[in-house]
Amino acid sequence: MYSGAHGTPSRLPLLSGNNRQQQRRRGDKDRRHNASEHYHREVAAAAAAAAAAAVAATNSKRPNKRRNGAPPGVPVALVLLVLAGYICLGAAVFAAWEGWTFIDGAYFCFVTLSTIGFGDLVPGKSFQGTDTQNGQLQLVACCGYLLFGLVLIAMSFSLVQEEVVSKCRHAARYVGLLKQPPRPGTQPYAL
Repeated sequence: MYSGAHGTPSRLPLLSGNNRQQQRRRGDKDRRHNASEHYHREVAAAAAAAAAAAVAATNSKRPNKRRNGAPPGVPVALVLLVLAGYICLGAAVFAAWEGWTFIDGAYFCFVTLSTIGFGDLVPGKSFQGTDTQNGQLQLVACCGYLLFGLVLIAMSFSLVQEEVVSKCRHAARYVGLLKQPPRPGTQPYAL
C-alpha cells in the first residue's frame, strides 16, 4: 500500500515523480503545518491570557457595592464626629490663646469654618505680638487650622450630600417615584 497525498493509505501506486521527493515535500509541508499550528496555539494562549488579565483588572477596579446596589459611603455619624472633634480642638486652642470661654471658641470656629463670618469675635489678642517668634507661630498655626478646616468642612459636606442623595434616591425608587435602573446587560427600551 502506498501513502496518499494526505498521509492516508492508497491502493494505487503514484504515477508521477519519485516517491522520495514526494515524501520529502510532504514532510516539509507537515513541519510547516505543525510550526504554524504551534504558532497559532501560542498566539491563542497569549490572547486568552491577555483577556483574563483584562477581566481581572476590570473586576479589581469595580467598587464594592452594597446590597441595594449603591456604592459604599462614609457613615454620616463618623463625618459629624470628626467635624465636632475638629471644632472642639479649635475651640480649646482659641479659648486658651484669646482668653475666651470654650463656647465662644466653638462659636468662632463654627462661624469661621462654615464661611458665615459675622465678625463679632476676631482673634487678635494673641497676635498683637507678631514681632515675636511665639506670636508668629500662633498666627501661622491659626491660618493653618482655618485653611485645613475649610477643606475638611467642604469634604464633609460633599460626603454627607452624596449619602443623603443616595438615600433619597433609594426611598424614591421604593415608593415608585423613580424607575428602577436597568440591569447590566439588558436593553432598557427593547420591545
